[in-house]
Amino acid sequence: MAVRQLVSCQSVGKAFGLNNLFDGITLSVHANERLGLVGPNGSGKSTFLNLLADLEPADSGQVVRTGGVNLVYLPQSDTFQPATTVGEVLHASLPGILRDQGLDAIRSLIQEAGFTRTDQPVEQLSGGWRERLASSGALAHAPDLLLLDEPTNHLDLEGILWLESVLRNASFAFVLVSHDRYLLKNVANRIVELDKRYPNGYLSVAGDYATFLQRKAEILDQQTQLQQSLSNKLRRELEWLQRGPKARTTKARSRIDSALQLQEDVQSLKARNASAGNAQLEFDASGRKTRKLIEVKDAALSRGGKLLFEHLDVTLTPGSCLGILGRNGSGKSSLMQMLKGELSADVGEVKFADDLKIVSFDQQREQLDQQEGVEEAFDRGNHGSPRSGTGAARRPFIPLARKRERETAMAGMANMVMGGIIDMIVNGKDNPGGSA
Repeated sequence: MAVRQLVSCQSVGKAFGLNNLFDGITLSVHANERLGLVGPNGSGKSTFLNLLADLEPADSGQVVRTGGVNLVYLPQSDTFQPATTVGEVLHASLPGILRDQGLDAIRSLIQEAGFTRTDQPVEQLSGGWRERLASSGALAHAPDLLLLDEPTNHLDLEGILWLESVLRNASFAFVLVSHDRYLLKNVANRIVELDKRYPNGYLSVAGDYATFLQRKAEILDQQTQLQQSLSNKLRRELEWLQRGPKARTTKARSRIDSALQLQEDVQSLKARNASAGNAQLEFDASGRKTRKLIEVKDAALSRGGKLLFEHLDVTLTPGSCLGILGRNGSGKSSLMQMLKGELSADVGEVKFADDLKIVSFDQQREQLDQQEGVEEAFDRGNHGSPRSGTGAARRPFIPLARKRERETAMAGMANMVMGGIIDMIVNGKDNPGGSA
C-alpha cells in the first residue's frame, strides 16, 4: 500500500537579492516521515519551511500540497498577545469541534507540557516556557504535517527531553530544523542537508543521523577525488590547447569545446569542495590590570514575588568565561541583567571596576535596526554611525528584517564586538518568568 504524500517539491529554487539560497530541490514528504532539515547558517532552512507552509512563494519550481492535509507551522519566534493566558492560547489552538468542550479538551495538553496554571499570563512566562506553549499549541491543531523551525532554541534540558518524547511518539509527520544532533539522532528517520557543496544544492539520506553522516562523508570524498581526476585531465587538455591546435576538423573543434566544458566543471567542483569562509569573531580582553571586573557578594534577587536565587557569590576577572545554566524561569536572564547593572540585587552587593565597558547580546537582538542593511549594521558597530561614501555601495542593500535569524544574530554580535574593547562578555540564553 502506497504511503500518502503530504507535500511535494519539484525543482524548487529561492534567492534573496543576489544570494541564491538553493535551486532545483526535488523531494517529497510522506505520512510516515520524520525529516530532519540541517545545513549551514544562511543556507535557507527557514526559507524552505516557509515555502512548504505556503508563507512565501518559490522563485522557480513548484510546491504541491495534497488536499485535505492539515499542515501546521511552528516558527522560531512566537506571536502571543501579552494579555492572553496559557489556557486561552491552547483553547484557541483546538480544532472547532473540540473547542466547545472547554477546559477538558486541553487538560491533557497542559499536564503533558508541564504547566501548572491555565490562568497564567503569557507575558509572565520565560522564553523556554513560551516555547513549550507554542509547541503545545501546534500539537493542539492535530497536524498531519508539523513544520518546526529550531524549536529547542529556548528550551532547557527538561523541555528538550519533553519535545523529544513528543516527536519520537508522534502519529504525524514532521520536518524539523535543528542544530541539535542528539535530538536529530533520536527522532529523525531521514536527513536533508541544504549546502552548496552538493551538486544540486542538497543531500537527502534515508535513515538516522549516523547514516547521514556516513553517506555525507562518502559523497564529499568522492567529489574531492573527482576534482583531482578532472584537474589532471584538464591540465593535459590545457597543454594541448597551448600548442595552438587549429580547429579545422570536427574532431579538433569537439576536443576544444570539451576542454572548455571540462574547465567549467573543475571550477564548479572546486567551488563546491572549498570550505566556506567562516567569520571569526575574537573576544579580546582590554589588557586592563584590574583583577576584578565584577564582584558579586552574597546576592539575592526576586522577581514578581518569586525568589530566584540567594547567597550568590561570583567574581569575574579578565579573560574569565562564565556559563549560566538552569531550568526555564530559574533566573538566568535576571542574573545577566544584574551583572550588566540593569537590575539591583535585593540583598548583597555587586561591585563594578572603574570605567568598565559591558556589552551584551540579547535573545531578541533588540539593539538592531531591522530596516538597516547588514553592512550598515557592521559599520555602525565600528564607527557608531553608518559610513557614507563608495564603500557602502559595494554590496546590494538587504534589510536585516529579510535576513534569517542566525545571520541577524551574527550582525548583532559583530555590532557589539566592533563597537570597542570588550572587558567582559557573559553569555546567557533564556528569559525566565515574569520580566526576569
